[in-house]
Amino acid sequence: MPLAALDGAGLSPADPRRPEGRVWRGTLTDGREVAIKLAARPDQPQETATAQDRLALEAQVLAQVRPRGAPVPELIAAEPGVLLTEWCAGATLDDWSQCLSSTARRAPVAAAGRGLLRLEAAFAQLPGAAAAVERRRPAWLAARRREFCTAREVAQRFIDQRPAPGGQERTVAEEWEALWAVVAASRLTLGPLDVNARNVLLEHYASSGGRRGWRATFLDMGAIGPDNPARRLVHYTFALGAWQPAGQCVRGLTPAVERRWSCAAAAQWPSEPELYVQQLDAYALLAELLLLGQVQAVLAGKRPDLAAAWSAPAERWRQVARIVRRPLAGHGAAHTIRRVLAASDRLYSVV
Repeated sequence: MPLAALDGAGLSPADPRRPEGRVWRGTLTDGREVAIKLAARPDQPQETATAQDRLALEAQVLAQVRPRGAPVPELIAAEPGVLLTEWCAGATLDDWSQCLSSTARRAPVAAAGRGLLRLEAAFAQLPGAAAAVERRRPAWLAARRREFCTAREVAQRFIDQRPAPGGQERTVAEEWEALWAVVAASRLTLGPLDVNARNVLLEHYASSGGRRGWRATFLDMGAIGPDNPARRLVHYTFALGAWQPAGQCVRGLTPAVERRWSCAAAAQWPSEPELYVQQLDAYALLAELLLLGQVQAVLAGKRPDLAAAWSAPAERWRQVARIVRRPLAGHGAAHTIRRVLAASDRLYSVV
């Protein structure tokens, strides 16, 4: 379908809070609403080859995984530098996380978890998916090791310097090694790499029979590669509230949602549900510690890019510190490390 089918009078930014963005909302001459993704923002007229390549890849991916059951937008048209998909109703999981109570968040987060399993199943059907994952496993492990070491350094800065009770230092060191063992043994699958709560749309709908529920749609398929499904879920469901005056850092996963998802994952990839519980807690802890490190950099004036998107960094620090002391698993390496961190007064002091 040629882009001339767009009704130029109906164009508007997809996110009114960021009118300079690359995604716009438009209407076709036949009345259908569409999302228009550009390789370059309006204030950056020169398209980059990388941005164009990402759009071309996204068009290919959408065309292949949607017929296989993936909850992604329908591809309508693609031309160099421009991608048109159907306009999907709803708000992002990040936005829902800012306005719903902790109890009310469970249903949309659970819907995102179910949708992720469908997305994973669709990618697994692509020809050569398993081989592509194995080729890139070493690079994935190296990247995770760098993140792991950074998170561990962040944690060490918050553990009290006073002498630890007998044997505690050795115990904590052993728990870190056990945590890395969980990461290193992770199952990898092919799928999206740009995983965050702004790339999950949640629509609250009512069926013809009056039954209400939540439907998830996943956005941004321009970067594809190997990752662990539990890690994807952690990052898809952790809201940062960027570019919102009162935005908050919110971990959408709860122990109850985690257990249900782990049972479903164990049915999709045969294993014990406890394995996925431990992975989710491990990846959540690492993500939270890395986030604390970023907030610390904002407070120190070293990350003006994040300072522009995150208001009230001191309050964000306190929000993440409270999350760190809430484990997702009842035992295991991440649980033990969280308990040690929770006992540190420094964790709760804004520096």
